[in-house]
Amino acid sequence: MSIRFRPLALALGIAAMTISLPAAASPSQGAAVSYDDLDLSSEAGRAELSQRFDKAARDICKAGEGKLTGRARYCYENTSKSLQTRVAAIIAKHEARGG
Repeated sequence: MSIRFRPLALALGIAAMTISLPAAASPSQGAAVSYDDLDLSSEAGRAELSQRFDKAARDICKAGEGKLTGRARYCYENTSKSLQTRVAAIIAKHEARGG
């Protein structure tokens, strides 16, 4: 294989790995998280919001409550990061409204 074909081979290899990821590693389902009942101006309300989103990440990844390994850990870590960004946006929006 010549050097000019290596980037193509690498790209095809990465594409093949991405396509073959199991469902647990790439969540396609969503989860509903209710927070209308929370006082987001309080630390307790914000902590509860984070806990609800953490539970949603575990549910999406079918991760359960125990120590995470393998695919479930990979899924949970990526999903959790994404959902924590959502938590921060919700709190910022709440603060912008004077909450």
